[in-house]
Amino acid sequence: MALANTAFLLEGANKLVYGHGIVQINDAFEFIKKSINNLPTKSLAPFFSNDPNQKGILHFQNDNNNSLSTNYTVNIDSAFDKKWIFKHVPVDKNFILHYETTTDNSFKVKIATNLLEEGTINYAEINGFDSLNHLIGPPFYLPVTVICLANPN
Repeated sequence: MALANTAFLLEGANKLVYGHGIVQINDAFEFIKKSINNLPTKSLAPFFSNDPNQKGILHFQNDNNNSLSTNYTVNIDSAFDKKWIFKHVPVDKNFILHYETTTDNSFKVKIATNLLEEGTINYAEINGFDSLNHLIGPPFYLPVTVICLANPN
């Protein structure tokens, strides 16, 4: 968490290619020293009930699947009984329409596949912040990749 939250992503760099960016070891160490009492005691990763090993949303859009939107339900470990604040990055990626928390430690994600161009790879993340401790950064993030296949004709 400290490495991800303090990494430096170059301006204009694609997060799908560069990840969180260039690791800043000294900044990460200072982050841990400053936030040690507020950091989660175990790692947190969202999961999907139909496939617990799935680490994010990967959606393929093609002519056979021409719906206007697609919905996903994402679960959060019930040991983390918190009120979550969700933000997606980068904010200019408008294909993630909404994400709303449900009462059972899960949230719904709606992806507007009709807003995406054919033959493109689209990437964004949904960051989950603890509403009572949002200054330490997101304890988890959910990568969302939508691949719009090109029509061969």
